[in-house]
Amino acid sequence: MLTSLIEHNLEPIRQIAARHHVSKLYAFGSACTGHFKQDSDIDLLLSFDREKIKIEDYADNYFELAEELETLLGRPVELVEEVTLQNPYFIRSVNRTKISILE
Repeated sequence: MLTSLIEHNLEPIRQIAARHHVSKLYAFGSACTGHFKQDSDIDLLLSFDREKIKIEDYADNYFELAEELETLLGRPVELVEEVTLQNPYFIRSVNRTKISILE
């Protein structure tokens, strides 16, 4: 169950992700569980196509992606890069709720 805010913006979200070399994108957390509220942020799990991003451009790419998504969706967006996940409890929690936006 994906929140309507994301559902109504799937194409623009995918276009923004593609411009920033995102290879996989999932929503997770309250945006996928029915607990999404007016003041909820949007949690997104992602993977970048690292072959297309120069190391010196990585930070700019990451923060520009977050800013564009926040502008589009009108609320804070929390980006979590899949390769940074280490805590097994958090990984299980993410995997329980995640819904694919881009694969």
